Amino acid sequence: MKLKEILKEMSLENRIEILEILEKSPLTISKLRAELRKVGISKPYTTISRYVEKLKNLNLVHEINGKLYLTSIGRLILIYLKSLDKKTKIMEKFSNYLVHSLRYLPDEIFVDIHVLKHARVLTDHYVIAFETLVSLQNVKNRLLLASGSTISPSFLKMNLVNQLKGIYAKVIIDEKIVEKEIESYYKAFKELKLSRRDIDVIKKNREVRVYKNLPIRIMITDNAMAGISLPFPDAEDPITPSFQSTSKEFVRWVERIFNWFWERSKPVDW
Repeated sequence: MKLKEILKEMSLENRIEILEILEKSPLTISKLRAELRKVGISKPYTTISRYVEKLKNLNLVHEINGKLYLTSIGRLILIYLKSLDKKTKIMEKFSNYLVHSLRYLPDEIFVDIHVLKHARVLTDHYVIAFETLVSLQNVKNRLLLASGSTISPSFLKMNLVNQLKGIYAKVIIDEKIVEKEIESYYKAFKELKLSRRDIDVIKKNREVRVYKNLPIRIMITDNAMAGISLPFPDAEDPITPSFQSTSKEFVRWVERIFNWFWERSKPVDW
């Protein structure tokens, strides 16, 4: 596989620096050697020529009239290497919390996990519960919620009252708790002494879907705040840690995750 050859070559000394210099402008080997010396890399002409020849064979560099040009493939490789370097440095910050591969996240979403840099990490259950309560109290227009376990009766009632007030909610629940969850809804209806008309309003404003073995917890309020738990499937504690942020980049990323699971969930007629 050519990609393996490219990655192997790019792991060798000075290859990235050569591409970075050629990214700015095409150069002869002599001028490339001079530019390398400016960044502290001093190598014989023959050595630079050998490096360049290998990069040419891999179609990362192309030579025209004695000048070396970065190819489109070379530029693509350089972009990805720079991005990967940046992302891995950010992810090292969360290495204690994300020791697993998060294989339940699709590749196209997982690659942007570096947005966790915008989030604060919550590891205490009571703090998470308090933050959830505050968020539910402050929601104005829309709530996105995904959970693999039933929420507390008080939180559920607050949710249902929000739907009665016109706040729209999209909810994903785990298949194994769907019956218990729906029973909780109707129990809450009785405790809140809701009329048939009230219940119809809530049903209109609360769309529920079910997903088999839902691996995450998500809450997004008004496109303004997002919280997500990315548990280790085999961990004793499936709830923590929780990442929360009001960063637009972070909120958009969490909503992409929610929508991915939503599109693959089945509607629940309740």
